[in-house]
Amino acid sequence: MDELILQSGVIKLAESDILFKEDFSNSSVLREWLPVGNISSRVQARALEIKHQGDGKLDHGQLFSKRKFSGDILMEFTAATIPPSDHDIIWWWGVKLNEEKDGWESGYLGALGGWWSNQAGVEKIQGEKVYMAKTPLFSLEPGKEYKIQCGIINETVFFFANGQLIMEFIDPNPLARKTPGHIGFGVYQSHIIIKNLTVYKIKLDNT
Repeated sequence: MDELILQSGVIKLAESDILFKEDFSNSSVLREWLPVGNISSRVQARALEIKHQGDGKLDHGQLFSKRKFSGDILMEFTAATIPPSDHDIIWWWGVKLNEEKDGWESGYLGALGGWWSNQAGVEKIQGEKVYMAKTPLFSLEPGKEYKIQCGIINETVFFFANGQLIMEFIDPNPLARKTPGHIGFGVYQSHIIIKNLTVYKIKLDNT
């Protein structure tokens, strides 16, 4: 969809600048990503595959871009679980990592099939504080591909899946959007693939 309709206006993707584009056609792209936690990852068949190691250590892990982005951004990508995995497609933006780059200090987290209850939603994480909005009204089907469009414009956090607006809410204290943050993907005892990632600088028409 070239237009995404929000309460605050219409996101014009065709008029939005592309900040980053990755089709995962070359395994060397993994050099530009930082693994955190307990995962394995590989690139094949034009897809990024991330899997929880399942070896009794941490039950989650992430892969964050070394590149950072600031301001009003939108992540667009296609994602699916790899059956029998049936939950937790996770993505991140606006992430601040700790100095050791082995964990996060703050960021936004989006999820499909999350919270052990097959819900869709967004978390805002600031240290020990977690703010959450989620819904059971958009369930994940194992193995099905979903086109995700998610991000922030001004104080509005939004999340579309397959062209449907899943969630839109105002964050009165958005994470410091003037400070560049990482984007990324994650798993929680799950196994997923990601395709065709694009990061946009949002063009909003609020006339």
